[in-house]
Amino acid sequence: MGNCFKSQRAAAASTWADDDEWEEKQKQQQQLQLQLKEMAAVEKMERVEVKIRVTRRQLQELLEKAAGEGKGRPVEKVLAEMISSGKVCDGQEAAGHWRPALQSIPEADES
Repeated sequence: MGNCFKSQRAAAASTWADDDEWEEKQKQQQQLQLQLKEMAAVEKMERVEVKIRVTRRQLQELLEKAAGEGKGRPVEKVLAEMISSGKVCDGQEAAGHWRPALQSIPEADES
Protein backbone atom coordinates (compact mmCIF):
# COMPACT_ATOMS: atom_id res chain seq x y z
CA MET A 1 0.00 0.00 0.00
CA GLY A 2 2.74 2.42 0.77
CA ASN A 3 4.25 2.03 -2.71
CA CYS A 4 0.96 2.87 -4.44
CA PHE A 5 0.59 6.03 -2.40
CA LYS A 6 4.06 7.23 -3.31
CA SER A 7 3.62 6.63 -7.06
CA GLN A 8 0.32 8.51 -7.13
CA ARG A 9 1.82 11.43 -5.27
CA ALA A 10 4.82 11.51 -7.62
CA ALA A 11 2.53 11.45 -10.68
CA ALA A 12 0.42 14.30 -9.28
CA ALA A 13 3.52 16.39 -8.60
CA SER A 14 4.87 15.89 -12.12
CA THR A 15 1.60 16.99 -13.84
CA TRP A 16 1.19 20.19 -11.83
CA ALA A 17 0.88 23.16 -14.19
CA ASP A 18 2.51 26.48 -13.65
CA ASP A 19 0.10 29.38 -12.97
CA ASP A 20 1.53 31.41 -15.85
CA GLU A 21 0.81 28.63 -18.34
CA TRP A 22 -2.75 28.29 -17.02
CA GLU A 23 -3.46 32.02 -17.42
CA GLU A 24 -1.98 32.02 -20.91
CA LYS A 25 -4.22 29.14 -21.97
CA GLN A 26 -7.27 30.92 -20.54
CA LYS A 27 -6.42 34.08 -22.48
CA GLN A 28 -6.03 32.08 -25.68
CA GLN A 29 -9.39 30.39 -25.13
CA GLN A 30 -11.09 33.73 -24.46
CA GLN A 31 -9.59 35.23 -27.63
CA LEU A 32 -10.75 32.22 -29.62
CA GLN A 33 -14.28 32.55 -28.22
CA LEU A 34 -14.36 36.26 -29.12
CA GLN A 35 -13.21 35.49 -32.66
CA LEU A 36 -15.92 32.84 -33.03
CA LYS A 37 -18.59 35.29 -31.80
CA GLU A 38 -17.38 37.94 -34.27
CA MET A 39 -17.45 35.43 -37.11
CA ALA A 40 -21.00 34.41 -36.19
CA ALA A 41 -22.10 38.05 -36.15
CA VAL A 42 -20.58 38.67 -39.59
CA GLU A 43 -22.23 35.53 -40.92
CA LYS A 44 -25.63 36.74 -39.69
CA MET A 45 -25.18 40.08 -41.43
CA GLU A 46 -24.25 38.39 -44.73
CA ARG A 47 -27.42 36.28 -44.86
CA VAL A 48 -30.20 37.33 -47.17
CA GLU A 49 -33.70 35.95 -46.99
CA VAL A 50 -35.50 35.52 -50.30
CA LYS A 51 -39.12 34.63 -50.83
CA ILE A 52 -39.85 33.07 -54.21
CA ARG A 53 -43.27 32.60 -55.75
CA VAL A 54 -43.41 30.16 -58.63
CA THR A 55 -46.19 28.60 -60.61
CA ARG A 56 -46.60 24.85 -60.74
CA ARG A 57 -45.21 24.82 -64.25
CA GLN A 58 -42.12 26.81 -63.20
CA LEU A 59 -41.59 24.46 -60.27
CA GLN A 60 -41.86 21.46 -62.57
CA GLU A 61 -39.30 23.01 -64.95
CA LEU A 62 -37.02 23.80 -62.03
CA LEU A 63 -37.11 20.23 -60.78
CA GLU A 64 -36.53 18.86 -64.28
CA LYS A 65 -33.51 21.11 -64.81
CA ALA A 66 -32.10 20.25 -61.40
CA ALA A 67 -32.61 16.50 -61.87
CA GLY A 68 -31.46 16.28 -65.48
CA GLU A 69 -30.78 12.52 -65.18
CA GLY A 70 -27.52 13.16 -63.37
CA LYS A 71 -26.41 15.80 -65.88
CA GLY A 72 -28.49 18.63 -64.47
CA ARG A 73 -27.33 21.88 -62.98
CA PRO A 74 -27.25 22.52 -59.24
CA VAL A 75 -30.52 23.77 -57.77
CA GLU A 76 -28.82 26.96 -56.55
CA LYS A 77 -27.89 27.98 -60.10
CA VAL A 78 -31.37 27.26 -61.42
CA LEU A 79 -32.91 29.29 -58.58
CA ALA A 80 -30.51 32.16 -59.22
CA GLU A 81 -31.54 32.15 -62.87
CA MET A 82 -35.22 32.25 -61.88
CA ILE A 83 -34.63 35.11 -59.46
CA SER A 84 -32.75 37.18 -62.02
CA SER A 85 -35.47 36.69 -64.64
CA GLY A 86 -38.36 37.43 -62.29
CA LYS A 87 -39.95 40.52 -60.82
CA VAL A 88 -38.38 41.97 -57.68
CA CYS A 89 -40.87 42.97 -55.00
CA ASP A 90 -39.85 44.62 -51.79
CA GLY A 91 -42.08 45.10 -48.77
CA GLN A 92 -43.16 48.59 -49.88
CA GLU A 93 -45.52 47.29 -52.56
CA ALA A 94 -47.32 45.07 -50.09
CA ALA A 95 -47.89 47.99 -47.70
CA GLY A 96 -50.10 49.95 -50.13
CA HIS A 97 -53.62 48.81 -50.96
CA TRP A 98 -54.36 47.76 -54.50
CA ARG A 99 -56.93 49.78 -56.37
CA PRO A 100 -58.19 48.91 -59.82
CA ALA A 101 -57.71 51.44 -62.57
CA LEU A 102 -61.31 52.36 -63.37
CA GLN A 103 -62.32 54.32 -66.40
CA SER A 104 -65.15 56.81 -66.30
CA ILE A 105 -68.32 55.59 -67.96
CA PRO A 106 -70.43 58.40 -69.35
CA GLU A 107 -74.07 58.11 -68.37
CA ALA A 108 -76.81 58.68 -70.90
CA ASP A 109 -79.58 61.17 -70.24
CA GLU A 110 -82.81 59.45 -69.29
CA SER A 111 -85.08 62.11 -70.72
